[in-house]
Amino acid sequence: MNKEEILEQNRKDNSGKLDERESEALGKASYVGMATGIILCAALVIVSEFILNLPVLGYAAWMVWFGMNGSQNAVLFKKLKEKKRLVYAVIEFILAVAFGVCLFLRSGMI
Repeated sequence: MNKEEILEQNRKDNSGKLDERESEALGKASYVGMATGIILCAALVIVSEFILNLPVLGYAAWMVWFGMNGSQNAVLFKKLKEKKRLVYAVIEFILAVAFGVCLFLRSGMI
């Protein structure tokens, strides 16, 4: 096999998979997205509590945040087999459910 045949075979084998550069970019984008999400959740809590006088919006924001973060840690546990990721995922899912319950209790639906 010459160099071109090896490169072509490698392209076929890795078709649809992320290369190292794309994988790193996706990791950075995920980090920035999650950081932006927590900043927006915190801002929504402050605005909903002190300006709008609707604390249930803050509960919804934290419910979504912990659900997203818990899902991310669950996937990381499945892929990397790090037990700490499973612990984080369980804690975050519990917090998501707790904020969901608070949301319904404070809104008068239960």
